[in-house]
Order: sequence, then structure tokens, then C-alpha cells
Amino acid sequence: MARLDNGLRVVVDPESTVPSVCVAVVYGAGTRSERRDQVGLAHLVEHLMFQGSTGVGPGEHARLVERTGGVFNAVTRSDDTVYHQVVPPGALRQVLFCEADRMRGLRVTEQHLRREIEVIAGEFQSTVNNVPYGAFPRSALKALLFDRFANTHHGYEDMARLAETTVGDVERFLHDHYVPGNAVVAVAGQVDPEEALTLTDAYFGDIPAATSAPRIDAAEPEPARSRHGEQHDPLAPFPAVAAAWRVPDPIHDLEAFLPYVVLAELLVGGRAPLSQRLVHDDGVAVAVDAAANLVGDPFGVRDPTGFCVAAYLRPGTDAARVLAAVDREFHSVADVGPGPDELVRARGRLTARLAGRLDEVSARAVWAARFALQRNEPTFGGKLLRRLSSVDEDDVRAAAASLRSRPRATVELTTEATAWTA
Repeated sequence: MARLDNGLRVVVDPESTVPSVCVAVVYGAGTRSERRDQVGLAHLVEHLMFQGSTGVGPGEHARLVERTGGVFNAVTRSDDTVYHQVVPPGALRQVLFCEADRMRGLRVTEQHLRREIEVIAGEFQSTVNNVPYGAFPRSALKALLFDRFANTHHGYEDMARLAETTVGDVERFLHDHYVPGNAVVAVAGQVDPEEALTLTDAYFGDIPAATSAPRIDAAEPEPARSRHGEQHDPLAPFPAVAAAWRVPDPIHDLEAFLPYVVLAELLVGGRAPLSQRLVHDDGVAVAVDAAANLVGDPFGVRDPTGFCVAAYLRPGTDAARVLAAVDREFHSVADVGPGPDELVRARGRLTARLAGRLDEVSARAVWAARFALQRNEPTFGGKLLRRLSSVDEDDVRAAAASLRSRPRATVELTTEATAWTA
């Protein structure tokens, strides 16, 4: 990893067998970067980043990628916003120019601002309000599991506030967060490392250094007691229930966090015991999921975060019965432990999925940039595979034992009219 004079970190990950190149740019600005008067601003800026900069016309960045036969995407999460594109190697220079140009000077107009706010409002309707389960369970669980605004909100909930956003608001957010020292550029695939570094320095090196706003302190204690909420979803075909618990810091206490990742796989991966019991044996659920995160990649989030179990229920099933089954499974793992074969299979499934990500040029670039930003360690993805393989039975038993004794947040979703309470 190299660092330019303006603070920008650059990672190059060459792979000659890949017939393409990915450029990923990750900024340390997500929904947890928003203040109460900025709800939705991180996602709005993601949209505006494609609406033109000093030397690139509106939409031209995307069209350039598409003309090469490439693909692009962007996503805003709690702690960062990721932009990435996969193109033929010959298009590397153009893509780096476009990324540098919008980091240097995004062109924000009132017309583009209003149009993108309308686009986001449409997204909210089509992905949250007008689809079954919408933001379930993450939005309700975050509101129950946490107290601080940085942790409870998800960036979509105040469309009225977003509609009041001004060009000045966007420019201040860019000034505070979209600066070289708060970003990483990663180039992966069929690329010559020396050429990539030379081009990156040529295009990004003259962007002025600037001090980014301090990261919002999102730390907060665990809830003192369990909390319960209800949610009504008239579009959902099945009722559902979800529960979440706080877990160790995935950045600074990785060794304590990893057993929860393995535990989630043990519970629901393949024909795992919780899925087997609820779906196949008892027939009370149509699907069960568990993850050591509330949304997105468990290794893409900072503390605090949570372990989540969600079950989609057959009509007439008592949610309390399902939660009791989850508790019994935690007790079983804590008291008896997973069988040696179960643990080997769970770790094998996890490592196979992660290794598959490292084999895919886009995921490799995004992980390298994200881990450089989080940990100053772009090669952390490879180390992660080895660390997961070292999680043993005692580690998993301890994780399960901690969940059965910790306060939890539960949310029950019903297809009948009911008031949401917290």
C-alpha cells in the first residue's frame, strides 16, 4: 500500500489471469456519519457522484464504463460508501481520471439535487415501503438494540428531511468526508503495479489535502434489559420474528468476534440444527437466517454491531415458540458444543464463500480498499481465512453461552394490523 502526499492510500493487487481490472474507491462516510439534520445525506451524495464533476459531464462516468463493456456499482453502508467498476485493462486510465475528477470537484446543481432526491424517494417506495418485509428486520432491530442516533437510524427513514436538503448541505458533507485522507483507491486485476501507481499519483496526487471531520463516536453500552417491538406489514406473505444481541467489536476485538460468525453458520448453514428443527422437523418456519451483522458484510462494519436471527413463520405459529427454540439451540451449543464434523463443515462453508470473494476481481478490490480504510491492512482478507479456520469448539461454545445470557432485542412482524411499539 502506498500513501500519496495528500493522504490518499492506494492499493494495487495484480492478477495476470484476470482479463479485466477493477477500480474501487471507498470513502469513510456512511449513514453513521450523518447528524440528525443530515439523515439520508450519505446515500444522496452517492447518487450525486454520478451527476458530473469538473471535467466529466452528468452521467458520463457511467456511460464510459458501459461503452467499454464494463460494469459499475456503488453502495452506502453504516461506515463507508463504496464505488467500484470493472473494465477492460485498456480503460484503466479513463476510470482513474473520472474517479479523481469527482473526488477533486463534484458539480452539484439544484436541478441534479432535486432529481436525485426524487430518485431516492422512488427507491424508498420500491425497496422498503412497497415490498414484502422491506427493511425487516434491520430497521426495527437497530432501533431496539441501540440508543444513539448514529446506530439507530438507517438513512431512509426521514424523506421529508431529505427533501429539504440544500446544495450547501451536500457541499459541507463533501468537504467533511470526501477528502483524500478519508479514502482509499484500490486497483485489482490485470494491471502493472508500477503503471497503476504512476497513473493514480498523476490523477489524484494534486487533489489538495484536507482534514476530514472526526468520525462520530458511536460507542454505547449494551441495553440493561431485553426490548421487544412489533411491526405491521400488510404485504408480507408470512409473519416473522427476529432477535438480535450485541457482539464484540469486529475491528479491535476480532478474535472474540469471529466465533459469532462461525456460530451463525452452524445454526443455519446447510442442514444445520436450527434450520432443521424449525423448517423440517417442527414445520413452524418457511425459512431461517442468522448472521453476525444486522446488514451487509459482517467484516464491513465497525462497532457496535449485532448478531441476528430471523425466522419467517407459517401462519398461526407462535413467535414465542420460535424464540424458545433459538434459546434451546444456544443452550445446546453452549453446553454440549457442536460436533467435530459440524464445526469442520461450517468453517468449510464460510471459508469457501470468502475464498470465492477473493477470487472475484471486484470483491477483491473492494475488500482491499475497505480493509485499508478500516485497519490500514489491505491484505486482511487473506488473513481472515486463516483466522476463521482457527476458531475452535470452545470459542463457539463461549459465544453461544454469551448470547443466552445477554439482553436481546426482538421484533415480531405480523400481517395483521398492529401498532409498532418499542
